[in-house]
Amino acid sequence: MIGLPVPTSTLTNQGAS
Repeated sequence: MIGLPVPTSTLTNQGAS
């Protein structure tokens, strides 16, 4: 998670750490 304009749930769903 680098601070993308998307919810944390979406980041985890994409597999972005």
